[in-house]
Amino acid sequence: MERLWYETRPGSGGFIYSCIRTNLAHSCFASHWFQRMLVADDDDGDLSNGTPHAAALYAAFDRHDIACGGVSDPENQSTSSCPTLAAPVLSVVETASGTELSWTSVAGADEYRVYRGDMGCNRQQAGIASLPGTQQTFVDTEADPDLPRHYRVEAFGTNHACHSPVSNCESTPLGARLQVNEYRLIESGSSINDLPEPGETVKVPVTLLNSGIEGTTATTGTLRLLESTKGRVLDPEASWADIGSNAIQESDDPHFEMVVLETTMCGDILTLDVDAEAANAVPVRRSFRIQLGDRNRDFLNDTFVSIPPETTSPVTSTLIVDEDQVISELDVSIDIYHEDATELIVELTSPEGTTVRLHDQSAPSGTGLQVRYDLERAPDGPGAMDDFVGESVLGTWTVSIEDVGTGAVNGGALREWMLHTTVTGGFGCDVQTCGEPTPTEPVGNLVVDTSVNGSETDLVLSWSAVTGVAGYHILQSPDPTFSSTVELTGRTAGATMLTAANGADTTPTVTYFQVKAINTCNQEGP
Repeated sequence: MERLWYETRPGSGGFIYSCIRTNLAHSCFASHWFQRMLVADDDDGDLSNGTPHAAALYAAFDRHDIACGGVSDPENQSTSSCPTLAAPVLSVVETASGTELSWTSVAGADEYRVYRGDMGCNRQQAGIASLPGTQQTFVDTEADPDLPRHYRVEAFGTNHACHSPVSNCESTPLGARLQVNEYRLIESGSSINDLPEPGETVKVPVTLLNSGIEGTTATTGTLRLLESTKGRVLDPEASWADIGSNAIQESDDPHFEMVVLETTMCGDILTLDVDAEAANAVPVRRSFRIQLGDRNRDFLNDTFVSIPPETTSPVTSTLIVDEDQVISELDVSIDIYHEDATELIVELTSPEGTTVRLHDQSAPSGTGLQVRYDLERAPDGPGAMDDFVGESVLGTWTVSIEDVGTGAVNGGALREWMLHTTVTGGFGCDVQTCGEPTPTEPVGNLVVDTSVNGSETDLVLSWSAVTGVAGYHILQSPDPTFSSTVELTGRTAGATMLTAANGADTTPTVTYFQVKAINTCNQEGP
């Protein structure tokens, strides 16, 4: 049995050293380690007159009742003939080739040791370089430049038991460093399942990580939906409270907000770009891909079914699927125990009546039949797994098994089977309804004009009101058909005019505008 403890060496600036002992040969072993540590600490080759840190070493071992001698013994006194070595003064800068450290020359130094840590100046740091006393620079090319690092340097004399205090601690990289860490969804629809769905408005809180050594100030971000015909970013701006060093922070409420258009299909993917920056951090971008529903789902029947020898009629096992989704790919896993699978015929039948013979007395690999069709092996036929493509997964699926052997004594068992489905839509995805109908009346009489506003020229858009709607979305696109690259210029809560500040100067020369009425769920009319 071993015991491990840690001691802080005097004059080491908080550096931690470890000691170890065993219960075997207690006194001899303790004496052995005590002596070894004194030898390592000695500076003149004579242990009888003490060492530079003998008193601290004695106290450390004595706390565990394993020290040698007494506290007043000469060999347990702290004495030193070491010359005085000054603490180096350290500077750190970031360069294209790495983190460059430089320090002042220390008179009498034969060696410099460089230490690095990633937990702060007051935490343990590990040695990363041992350099000759003539060298006062070192470039760290191995550390991750995106993570905070903390450095110190220590000087050693020709007798390495003689050392200086450690230098000042210098940290890098300076400033804040942002990373877009994760997002979550706050849904407003009738189905709360952590997935956006057609017709649903969702808020998108985003969490940022600051991996720099300074806290952030004035942290802001923007959200962009790359597939602009699948949704509208209603609130593209967000802000964060100041984020401390090596800390995370979620965006402040109100968060980013978007609506998924009702015309978007379940199974489609939304790609979101999040840009974030702070007053003391460079901008960063991360993309998130969100699928509307899950295109893949497995359905399991693990009910044990016995297979008698020489069946007079097929043994069947059924699986009821309550999801109405169109199959784009289907696999099935079968786990049958049987002493001779060449006596078996196994078929799969869909709710629509399509039957595929999976196994027809062929020789499997191994005992029984444990296989996934189509991934590991194609069905024996007649039929193929592609025969189920285009059918709905909804309804009762049936596996039937016949034992056509003769003279068999033992039968077998169907232990379990599973459908592995990939669908054209998405499981758990439904078009969201609203308490108000989607507007059916198109907006008319759209007029685009300009207005001089000091040194800027604004765009002014106006249109006719639609009765009984919650507001309007004002859209722009370089495409007159609005079939691609559609952006939300702005929205109103009922007003029939929108002014785009400096819009005449910032809007591309060829731009088309369109206004659509919306209900309270942000669902758009024609």
